[in-house]
Amino acid sequence: AAVYATQKVVSDGREGRLRHQDSVRLAVFADGIVVRDGDFRPFAREATRGFVRDVVDGFYPLEFKEDYPDGVMFDVVDRRHQRYGGGGGG
Repeated sequence: AAVYATQKVVSDGREGRLRHQDSVRLAVFADGIVVRDGDFRPFAREATRGFVRDVVDGFYPLEFKEDYPDGVMFDVVDRRHQRYGGGGGG
């Protein structure tokens, strides 16, 4: 599973420090998405549209609640100019 680390500032009330924060790769194609280097999810599927709708509306996708109960950052890869598997890699 593609999980990457970014940093964020955390504080205990007296001092702040950098802590690694997991992020999940989300590749957006013209015809669908790929989450965590998993299977391609075409926009034609209602489940894919629901996932995208949740993210765009500011809701946390249910599929991440167990692995990341405190939230997770998305590492978005913009490939909207290409179709999945068609030209230029995937």
